[in-house]
Amino acid sequence: MIAGNLILHNVDLRVNSAETAAVLGPSGSGKSTLLRAIAGLIPADGSVQLDGEPIHDRPPHLRGVGMMFQNHALFPHLNVADNIAFGLRELGWDRVRSDRRVDELLEMAELSGFGTRSVDALSGGEAQRVALMRALAPQPKLIMLDEPLGSLDRRLRDELADELRRLLALTGTTALYVTHDQSEAAVVAERLVILDHGRIAADGQPEQLWSHPPTPELASFLGHRNVSPDYMVPADAVRAIPAEKGTAVVRSSRFVDGHWHLTIVMVRAAGEYGLTEFRSVGSSDIPAGSRVTLRFDTRRIHRF
Repeated sequence: MIAGNLILHNVDLRVNSAETAAVLGPSGSGKSTLLRAIAGLIPADGSVQLDGEPIHDRPPHLRGVGMMFQNHALFPHLNVADNIAFGLRELGWDRVRSDRRVDELLEMAELSGFGTRSVDALSGGEAQRVALMRALAPQPKLIMLDEPLGSLDRRLRDELADELRRLLALTGTTALYVTHDQSEAAVVAERLVILDHGRIAADGQPEQLWSHPPTPELASFLGHRNVSPDYMVPADAVRAIPAEKGTAVVRSSRFVDGHWHLTIVMVRAAGEYGLTEFRSVGSSDIPAGSRVTLRFDTRRIHRF
């Protein structure tokens, strides 16, 4: 119960030491709410434990949890080094110890020599790395990242996803990573936790959930296009006869001996083999009303 509203329902989540677990789910599923409840930024019923020790009755700054948001919120009046050291000074670290920790983190982030720079002079990727180092500086037992790459373009997100995984592994930090991007989650994390309507709908390794999603709804959410209420067909398990490119909307079908016989209603050009919501693969040269057969690798079909 959060502020009188039931947003998270009996969420029982355990994250192993040094593990990165990505929290996925559609908008409104409770991803960011979960992080804020753990951090103590919003009131919530229930128990939060860190290393077996209850922390839910502590104020946020005494929970031993670090946070990083999409808006990295670096302090513009402080240089890079002072931004990273901010939390250390608040905790009472002396200057020598603090400077040593900042130098160590800058080297890890491949930002040596950036300490005296203004944060306004940083690129988007550099600013994100500085924000991460600031969150990691006090050596929290848990760091939580809420859509940290959401404001960046696709190329930079791909680069920084690899970098985040490297830095979290290098520091041995336990992490909860919220994102709406399934491919990003699979790069950064070794475990996926999928929320739906405030409940944990699935929990497992990325490869396991991708190849064997427990429900049609989760298969669609993870990006599979060839999903029915009964089974899912990976796009690379299908070949068209004739093997033309494009997608064709179908009116009727028969599935016999590993082949799917379809009547095409409409054809739309596309660049890859595969089905879209059980649309067949054809080409723009195939007219409406013609027939096409799809050959399936039946061993790859996943039944719900």
